[in-house]
Amino acid sequence: MIATGGALLTFSLALGLHLSIVRASDLRRKETKAVECAVLAEIDARNSFDDRTLKVLEAEVSRFHNRFGDAGAWARISAEFNEDWSREVGQKDNEGDYVIQNWKLKKESPKAADWPGILKAIKRIESIHGVSIAEFKMRIGDAPQPHLPDFVSLNVEVRSLRGLAFSASR
Repeated sequence: MIATGGALLTFSLALGLHLSIVRASDLRRKETKAVECAVLAEIDARNSFDDRTLKVLEAEVSRFHNRFGDAGAWARISAEFNEDWSREVGQKDNEGDYVIQNWKLKKESPKAADWPGILKAIKRIESIHGVSIAEFKMRIGDAPQPHLPDFVSLNVEVRSLRGLAFSASR
């Protein structure tokens, strides 16, 4: 009987310990759930992005991405200018997921007959997605032909998403 009483006592202690562990586990689970709910409530309170605000942000990102062209932009620009134009690689800006490459196109001593082609090329550049003319220069000085510029220079900016290569070839 003593052996039975000892076994019963051991069983009771084990059961009590088990119930104690189960209660502690339940308590930790409830505490964790309460902390999780509190953190989620705090996040929701800090989140000022309602659907309208998110749509505005999405539109801003879309406008930003629409400013970028493709890898063929420089080839299309270069095709507008014949061999009378020099080409010089300018500053390159590699930020995040995009690349901005500047090019300088310059024509020395343009003739009066060159101007319709120059204006057509400028108009074409401005129509290429991801491309803009950052600067237009011309200098009138001691040109061989009076009242015509010594040179015409265009600084062209080509914007593309990272990974799209730029080539200086024509």
